[in-house]
Amino acid sequence: MYRLRKEGQRIQANEAPRVQYDEGDTLDSLVNEGRELVNVLVENQRDDETILEIDMPFKVPLKNSRGETLEKPLVGEVDVVVTKPGDQRLVVRDLKTSKKRYAEEKLKHDLQPTAYLFALKQIHP
Repeated sequence: MYRLRKEGQRIQANEAPRVQYDEGDTLDSLVNEGRELVNVLVENQRDDETILEIDMPFKVPLKNSRGETLEKPLVGEVDVVVTKPGDQRLVVRDLKTSKKRYAEEKLKHDLQPTAYLFALKQIHP
């Protein structure tokens, strides 16, 4: 199955009009890095959590302050959704692949976690 996905990724990358990689990166090196990240996720999975979703796509409506639905929805993908036994709450885990840590100031103002939680509440009220 991975071979098919890898081939699909290779076709998409080869057919794209322009793919830019960081210096030293190639499609193969990035696919291998992704595999390593999945291994880290599996190795560090907490025993008290159950993975419910991986790469969960979402498309949810947005409303303005008057309650009117906007023309464009919020579209994205949540990396991992987990839950703990006996707990009804869902937890979003966002996997970061940045080569450097996020600055504390960026984390304070990043809207991505808010967008993920908003979407999750729309999908699982």
